[in-house]
Amino acid sequence: MASNRHPKASLHPNSTIDFDAIPTLLTERDQWVLWREVERDGRPTKIPYQCDGITEAKSDDRSTWASFDDVRAAYDPNRHSGVGFVFADDDPFFGVDLDSCILPDDELVPWANEVVNCLSTYAEVSPSGVGLKLIGIGDLPTEKTGRTFRKGLTPAVEGKTPEIAMWRCKRYFTITGNVWGSTRIYQCPGVAALWDRLFAPSKPKPNATNGKVQANASNDQLRLAVAAMCRMDMTDGNDGSRRLYAAACRCVGWNLSDQEALQAIRSYASIQPFPKNWPDGEIMQRVRDASADVDRGGELREREQWLASRGNKIAGQQLPPSADDPWSDPEPIERPVVPPFPVEVLPEPLRSWVAATAEATQVPADLPGLLALAVCAGAVARRVEVVAGRKWREPINLYVACLLDPGNRKSAVFASAMRPLRAIEHELIESAGPDVARLAADRRMREAELKELERKGAKGCGESREGACELAAELAVEPVASMPKLLVDDATAEAIEMHLASQCGRLVVAGCEGGLFDVMAGRYSSGMGNLDCFLKGHAGDDLRVDRVERGSLNVPRCCLTLAYAVQPEVIRGLAGRPSFRGRGLIGRFLYSVPETTLGRRRINPEPVSEIIDARYETIVRRLARVPDRDDGLPELMNLTTSASRHFEAWQHEVEGWLAEGGRLFELRDWGGKLCGLTARLAAVMHLVSVDDLEPWTVPIDEPAIVAAIEIGRWAVPHAEAVIGLMTGSTGPADDAVYVLRWIRESGLREFSRRDAHVHGRARFDGEPNRLDDALELLVDRGWIRPVTEDSSIRRGRPASPRFSVHPEIENAATRSHNTQKSVEAGPESISVNCVHGSLQSEKRMRGVL
Repeated sequence: MASNRHPKASLHPNSTIDFDAIPTLLTERDQWVLWREVERDGRPTKIPYQCDGITEAKSDDRSTWASFDDVRAAYDPNRHSGVGFVFADDDPFFGVDLDSCILPDDELVPWANEVVNCLSTYAEVSPSGVGLKLIGIGDLPTEKTGRTFRKGLTPAVEGKTPEIAMWRCKRYFTITGNVWGSTRIYQCPGVAALWDRLFAPSKPKPNATNGKVQANASNDQLRLAVAAMCRMDMTDGNDGSRRLYAAACRCVGWNLSDQEALQAIRSYASIQPFPKNWPDGEIMQRVRDASADVDRGGELREREQWLASRGNKIAGQQLPPSADDPWSDPEPIERPVVPPFPVEVLPEPLRSWVAATAEATQVPADLPGLLALAVCAGAVARRVEVVAGRKWREPINLYVACLLDPGNRKSAVFASAMRPLRAIEHELIESAGPDVARLAADRRMREAELKELERKGAKGCGESREGACELAAELAVEPVASMPKLLVDDATAEAIEMHLASQCGRLVVAGCEGGLFDVMAGRYSSGMGNLDCFLKGHAGDDLRVDRVERGSLNVPRCCLTLAYAVQPEVIRGLAGRPSFRGRGLIGRFLYSVPETTLGRRRINPEPVSEIIDARYETIVRRLARVPDRDDGLPELMNLTTSASRHFEAWQHEVEGWLAEGGRLFELRDWGGKLCGLTARLAAVMHLVSVDDLEPWTVPIDEPAIVAAIEIGRWAVPHAEAVIGLMTGSTGPADDAVYVLRWIRESGLREFSRRDAHVHGRARFDGEPNRLDDALELLVDRGWIRPVTEDSSIRRGRPASPRFSVHPEIENAATRSHNTQKSVEAGPESISVNCVHGSLQSEKRMRGVL
């Protein structure tokens, strides 16, 4: 039984299962069984059962499986031990079962940690409490159902045999929902390399290179050679041969023997796998090639020794500091400075609602500001368009995304912003419910009548044949009745397409999680997401879908509104996915990455008044009442002459930014749509501010376009920061600040890399280079210093690198904090002032933290 110190390892048969935590990719498949632990041949065995709880299920017989909902309904903790998912030949999943891998001190044994980091996918604690099960998307390089590896594994619990089992099909996994690490199932490109590493035959070569006699290196040399490899910063190319040769050069530079070089490179590959599984013979050929090009134990060794002690990738000229050298003043860590949201340019009553909501929830005004604009745009989208120029019309729906770390009360703000839309939707459903039910019943009866006519017609009845053709033609053109729906949470692209078709081409998709970004980025479809509905839904184009299973869809002028508040980790690296940036999806969002108010929030602030809430809801309801035209075309809004002059000047300014060397040259996919975004914002704010039964008949005036341009200027640095985060071009500054804050708050004077990784597991798991880059930046800026280790190295796994901390770190941070407080106006400035820009003084003080 697992230690009670490990909350994740407390599950055992008959324990409560967290059904809601099980990934949707599994629950949507009919591959589920019940299971019960029984004794067979003197040992406990997990037997799968069908939903009746009596008949055994089979992992190779689909007829014995059931849907997730049926299994969940049939599950009885008094009769069953749990539920299970069966891997099938035709699904994209594989499973990895790690037995006896969770230590009593809440950590994984090293071999299990390597597997988890290699795959970076959904993992959960097994019923035993000391094992893990991982499920990912990928192909195992075998025709077998799977294999088990046990050789040389250290158990986490005495008496339990450790093993790594990898399965492709015809095997079921017990599922607990007791999540460990990642909550989503990801594509796992490293699974083939992991399989080859465990199960491919190994043939080590004799210890000789070009006839030269080599001395055995110490464990210290071998460890430092592997550390030098891990610090290499180069791209792989097709097969990783360039990186393999660089690793071989490190082995020669550290004077490793052939066997030691092979051991070092294999150890390095377990940390940072190569795209190709290199056989031992080819590895040794690279080592021989390196021996001819590199002085054995010469200048390269001195350079790597200097790098290892300094902890930096870039070679310099000065000697590294020793432990006895005095510390110099640390240099500041630069982070992007972004402006606060310009609440003052919003029309009433949005301005009051955004300011009051930001104050009541103590969040940056960016979040309620973007959500309010998106809600107003979604309420009237598709019914109105703005004429932005000659033969240039823009729909007024918006895509907005606000990036905030956990704990920033995103859910509370979302609930408040979306409440008017949900209330309107509820009223529409209550009103239309009886009619929809009658129409649906009538259609079902006529479909049954059609089947009967077809049956008789097939037997030669001419009258029935003619009646069947006429009725089929009527049903084909008759729209299918469906309940009104204005707002949906995270959904797949296919579900959004069907909702657009049933709701006359208008829909708002909003949420506080990043599932939709996974869908759009193609994370579940080998990087090729279904983007058509998102691209056409933004542009207001016709959406035509022809699929064999779900039939055809034709949605003229579909208008989709997206409103999301997600954690920065959700979008990190998305721009590198071919489908996400290459097709222009990134350029369609209005982004915000505000400074968090965590740690500076007022306690028990004033709630939003009922009057302000009511005025906000009134505006949303007024916009939602704009009727559809009988001809299905949108109402058109024009700009006044003065507004047109301002808008043309803005277009000239943006065009200059897009030129080579301009501010938006590297963001042309986003900058190219900035003027269209400005026109949409102007139209939305104009509709909010004009109290008229037909507000589209009143031309957009100068204040509205000037306010939209102001928001456009505000958006530029935010887009630079967010897209930089997506592409990874922002560097390790954010991560370095995160580590430095942990050091200061924990009062550390010395720590290991492993300590930092354990603290930041949620941030760095699956991306170990990010932590190394952050530590290197802290070393380079003088905040921490590598600790020189004793040359007597312990046996087994190399010790984690250690760092000493600048003795004045607390004083340096305190000086920065005191300076900040002297600039601000006191504790009240953390309230509504954060909305109107008083955080600018704090941002100027971000030089240290």
